[in-house]
Amino acid sequence: MMRTALDKKEKTRNVRLSFALQGVGRKGVLVAKKGVNCDCRGGKLRKAPAGTPCLKSDRSPRVCTISNVAKICLIKEYSNADGTYVERFSVLDQNGRFYVQRQDTQSFTLLLGGLPGADVVRTVDRNNWVKTVFINGETCLILEANYTGKAVKLANNCKTGAFFKHRLFVGVKPSALACSAPGDELSFTESVYDGGLLRFPCVGGEIVAIKPFEDKLYVFFEYGILKLTVGGAIKDFEAQEIEYVGGKIYGRTVRATNKALFFMAEDGLYRLDGRSVKRLFSDFVQLPKEETLLESGVGYGDKVLIRYLTDEGYKTLAVYEDGEDCFYMDGLNALSCEEGGRCLFIDENKRICQLSEDGVFGSVGRFIGAETDFGLSGRKTLTKLSFEGKGNVSVTIENGGRTFVRSLIFEDGKAEVKLSERGDKFVFHFTLSSGSEISSAVAEVKRLAV
Repeated sequence: MMRTALDKKEKTRNVRLSFALQGVGRKGVLVAKKGVNCDCRGGKLRKAPAGTPCLKSDRSPRVCTISNVAKICLIKEYSNADGTYVERFSVLDQNGRFYVQRQDTQSFTLLLGGLPGADVVRTVDRNNWVKTVFINGETCLILEANYTGKAVKLANNCKTGAFFKHRLFVGVKPSALACSAPGDELSFTESVYDGGLLRFPCVGGEIVAIKPFEDKLYVFFEYGILKLTVGGAIKDFEAQEIEYVGGKIYGRTVRATNKALFFMAEDGLYRLDGRSVKRLFSDFVQLPKEETLLESGVGYGDKVLIRYLTDEGYKTLAVYEDGEDCFYMDGLNALSCEEGGRCLFIDENKRICQLSEDGVFGSVGRFIGAETDFGLSGRKTLTKLSFEGKGNVSVTIENGGRTFVRSLIFEDGKAEVKLSERGDKFVFHFTLSSGSEISSAVAEVKRLAV
């Protein structure tokens, strides 16, 4: 005898869910149609790092009188009175004006001007003093920790640089690398032992970035990459070209972590492990239309953060150093990273803040999922969602024209949402506050047994 649909029994299935910001939805994988301030590494859903004021909330330095901040720097000064170091912040704006925080106050005073578009390089010398170098046009200006400055003019335009093995390296047009004498950042006199000019005419355009990594110096050209082994004498330097066939490299995005170098080019995001270059996340990463829309970037902990302007406004792309995952964050104006590993930025109240995993403020995380059928075709009934996690999380469930919003209340790390929603496909939106996480999710679904 034939069985009708009424005679068939519903079979309950528990579908374990995981989260992803990119890729194609498979059984149990909720792929985001849009995700901001959400980290889905390992299939979990976490609120991305937020920020904390660098000092107590009412004393954190403000930059209210400084418009268009481009970069924040941290200055450590030696105090002869008690033998300790004190910290003061400095700020470079987009018009090339350099401000220094007044001692024991939140306000800033103008110290230098005329540095638009300057690349800022910082180092700690053998006496543990912080030196700041502004590379701008034909001039390299070194600012000592006591705010006295001295400058040297190079023969050709210079636009970027780096400290490495007690030398200052500066990229000069069209395709040469100026190298200072060891311990003397302003001596570029030609010598087979000390300093001079290294020429690389065949690598690929102008030098756009210089970055130390794993005891080598990497020189990025517009269309090529060079790995430089720096010996004791300049005549002992060795150069090796790394194969690169991508588009024009955006030099201001080149950043390093402990495991890799990352950069954006006109055709995508790339990772360099010291030997070879690999393109990443071609279907996920939104690229800036031109290099001038790139604002700032840092290597911070196990991530690289790059902030730039897209059609949807400013975004900060966070990429894990293994190149396996990435996510977007909002805010984080004027990103910079200082000695000691602190990632600094300016919040909406123009306070100088540091990025923190347990930040006390910051925009919420939003995960807007694409449609899912849980890998089960046909009509089904969603009866329960079970979660493990922590913090403040709300979930919005869309089923056709019906919408439900539920707050997850975690008790002993567990929360449940009971439902009775019948449909073919469902959409989930999650909102997470700071410190929130969903480490496990299971959907209980009933479907007619076949």
